[in-house]
Amino acid sequence: MEFKNIKKTKPISVLLFLVGLIGIIAVLGIQINHLVRSFIIFISILMMIYSLVIGKTIDLILFDADKNIVNKWLLYTALFLSCIFVLLLIFDPGTFNELSNEDSIVEWSSALFLFGASITFLVIWKKSNAYFSNITYYRWLLLLFSMAFFVLGMEEVSWFQREIGFDTPKAFEGNLQNEFNLHNFATHYSEIIYYNGSFVFLVLLPFIELIFPTFIKNRYLKYLIPRPFIMVIGALFCSYNFVRWESIITQITFFSSILILISLALFCTKKTEKNLVIFTVFLLIIQQIVFLNNGANYEDPYVLKEFKEFFIPLGYLVFSLDVYSRLNNIYSSYDET
Repeated sequence: MEFKNIKKTKPISVLLFLVGLIGIIAVLGIQINHLVRSFIIFISILMMIYSLVIGKTIDLILFDADKNIVNKWLLYTALFLSCIFVLLLIFDPGTFNELSNEDSIVEWSSALFLFGASITFLVIWKKSNAYFSNITYYRWLLLLFSMAFFVLGMEEVSWFQREIGFDTPKAFEGNLQNEFNLHNFATHYSEIIYYNGSFVFLVLLPFIELIFPTFIKNRYLKYLIPRPFIMVIGALFCSYNFVRWESIITQITFFSSILILISLALFCTKKTEKNLVIFTVFLLIIQQIVFLNNGANYEDPYVLKEFKEFFIPLGYLVFSLDVYSRLNNIYSSYDET
């Protein structure tokens, strides 16, 4: 990835960003027609993102031909599964709804992806003790990632309560599903934090790092920022909206993911990669239209959240595997010297 003609911030960029920010703030405080509000949100985000990319020329290669075969196929798999889910909703809504049920393959896959990410970071942490023994904060950060993914995975399966068969402790009987987990005490807010936090980490943060490569100067911390190809996987869940579509935050994440991927496509130097990102943009738009116009096919209006919670862990799993691969290259270079 090469950067050319990166100039100082121009006044027009600052102006566009501020006007876009004012537009977002304005829709938070006024009551207007939903379509008009969506249009203002889209235009505001467009101005903000354009203000960041204007004047930037980045030669971006998503996949190295020899080293990223696994990453490429993981991305293809994610796109394929998303296409399948959309087709099921249209042509076989019964199966689509069945996949969203408790203890379905979708829910268990979500948990397994998180456990996989946790184990991967645990392995990275263990190996880091030999190579980064003098960088204590970094090893703690790797362990924190592992612990966070483990807790998220356990929360997904209610700490194996249904499999083990233990009763819900009295302290947990007040949550939404009367199960042994924490997130159902405040399901709405925990989901907002999880969904939007995942958008920030999987899509927005790597975009900022791409546009401002000196945003984080620490070499090792850069390895913990998802690379651009993970943004494509991370953006998929942003279009799985129905009940919460009218939420301003939901629309901000959706429109942002679309416009960020368009920027990514413009930076791609390989035609096949550019076409892949453009395909993802169209897929996101088509998915959102399908999900909003097939409400009659949902047995439960919240059915899409299970699929949203499928792609988020998948993004984290791919991220963890990529970090493992990149740090392994560092370890190998240390061994050679």
